[in-house]
Amino acid sequence: MYGSLGRWGVLLFLVTVVTGCSGGGYSGPTGTVNGTVNRAEKPVPAGCRVSFVSDGGFTATGQVDGSGKYTLASVGTSAIPAATYKVTVTPPPERELSEAEYEEAMANGTIGTPGPAAELIPAKYQNLATSGLSFEVKAGSNTIDIQLE
Repeated sequence: MYGSLGRWGVLLFLVTVVTGCSGGGYSGPTGTVNGTVNRAEKPVPAGCRVSFVSDGGFTATGQVDGSGKYTLASVGTSAIPAATYKVTVTPPPERELSEAEYEEAMANGTIGTPGPAAELIPAKYQNLATSGLSFEVKAGSNTIDIQLE
């Protein structure tokens, strides 16, 4: 029995050493991002999503309000790693999904039914590979205004 407790103690020690005591997470320079999203000099529809994805895989998103403004957040914080990000802008769903529709969308990898706003956001901006949008987030406060063609 003592040998079994000793093994648990070693395991606990190794887990503590490997994961560290600081709680993990990103510890480098961070910035906050807000701005506007416009197309043809007009704000995109409320509910559109702006997504920033870094080469390192870090993702932050923001929802556009009625005046085209957004603020990025990730995992409950507005501070994101300073890095270069590829950006997408996606339209809001036409309506809220039922629980069954949500389960089906998750199983199929679909986002939901696009609404009329989908026509206002060209398809190329809805995909990281084709959006052509890339911005650098620097340490501190960043205002990044996005103009769609």
